[in-house]
Amino acid sequence: MGRKVFISFLGTNNYVPCNYFIEKDATQKVSNIKYVQEAIIKLFCSDFTQNDVIFTFTTSLAYQMNYLDDGQWNNNSKQYDLPNIGLQTVYKNILGDSNNPQYQSLPIKEGFSEKEIWEIFETVSNVIENGDELILDITHAFRFLPMLGVTLIDFLKVTKNVSVKGVFYGAFEKLGVQAKVLSMPIEERNAPIINLLPLIELQRWTQAANNFNQYGFADSIFELTNENIKPVLAQTQGKDELSKSLKSLGSILNTLIGNIFTNRGKGLKEFDATNLNTIIATIESSDLFIKPLKPLFQIIKNKVTPLIQTKYVWLESSKWCYKHNLIQQGITQLQEGIITYLLDQLKTTYNDSFYNCYEEKPRTLISSILNIIHKQTPETEWNSMLKKEKDRVYLLMTNPLITQFVSLFAKITSSRNDIQHAGYLKNAGDSKTFKDNLFSYIKNTEEIIYAPQSHQSP
Repeated sequence: MGRKVFISFLGTNNYVPCNYFIEKDATQKVSNIKYVQEAIIKLFCSDFTQNDVIFTFTTSLAYQMNYLDDGQWNNNSKQYDLPNIGLQTVYKNILGDSNNPQYQSLPIKEGFSEKEIWEIFETVSNVIENGDELILDITHAFRFLPMLGVTLIDFLKVTKNVSVKGVFYGAFEKLGVQAKVLSMPIEERNAPIINLLPLIELQRWTQAANNFNQYGFADSIFELTNENIKPVLAQTQGKDELSKSLKSLGSILNTLIGNIFTNRGKGLKEFDATNLNTIIATIESSDLFIKPLKPLFQIIKNKVTPLIQTKYVWLESSKWCYKHNLIQQGITQLQEGIITYLLDQLKTTYNDSFYNCYEEKPRTLISSILNIIHKQTPETEWNSMLKKEKDRVYLLMTNPLITQFVSLFAKITSSRNDIQHAGYLKNAGDSKTFKDNLFSYIKNTEEIIYAPQSHQSP
């Protein structure tokens, strides 16, 4: 299990004592303190142990003026000797016990150049270990550091598998300018500590929605909806229902896209689109704490709509595969989808339960009939199944529903055989040919199924 790590930055101002409280719970307050770090440690780091650590990053001047004692600029002596209790002393007073976390000051550059900014990035990154749980304080960070902090968090999530418990900002400026605050009684100097973690979560959701929309991957959405999703929920009634809906959304999308990736045609055909529509409607009508999430859910909804509002999910899944370069899956789903389509149509036409698309025998029969029509195979060369079903075969061989798919089905079969043999067949196609062919096959299928309507490219 990783460490708990508190990361903070210290500036040079002669900070004014105030009372810091948690924005969403004003009863949780630390009174009459100069450094926001003390409040954050007391309010959010109470479970830290001697195995955990507190890092305070300071420039050389901030170290002198605020980390050490008596280092503020003195206008009278014109030296850095104004009496002042430094943050190091505060740490000693509240963390002096051996069972408490370690604390350490680390030097950083001023950040006045791109080179120095990247050095700061590297300095902070280097003290983080794999699996650490981070709390980040950006109250006294340089102007660029909040942005750097967001980038750093994303970087550390990927490179060191960290998690983030909170990103905190002590909003002292809510009290007004320093001169005004100095004239206020201490009991009126109440400043909120804001947790900016929802902004980090929004960025993660944005990336997840983009991955789903651009690349067809639902993994990130599934991961987010199965984590602690409190940062995205409003503190209102019904949040438990919303939490359940978000988790259901992630699970259903993961199953749906998993069926596409693994060619589970039956799973796609039996997919409960009504349930997904209900879940999306619940989320759309909810009170999300992170308001900008709503447009992201609209992107997810728009992306999945073609799959859940069609009679021919196999055709839409083939288009999905084409768009996301799942060419092998797309060819397979299109061929098996055509067989499914034909069996469903024949079952209705002849009111015959034999044409059950879930059974192997009728699927094999339809495929074989399309093949013998294409090759003009004489009855003497039919296999035993075709001979046994001879009356049914002759009936279907002249059925326009069947015959219109003969040429197309043969081409798809050829491509499927080629791609399944990994390019080792004679005259094997290349990757671009397969994608171009899939485009053509989808278009031809639409022309047959939706004739005489015209159609756009998949």
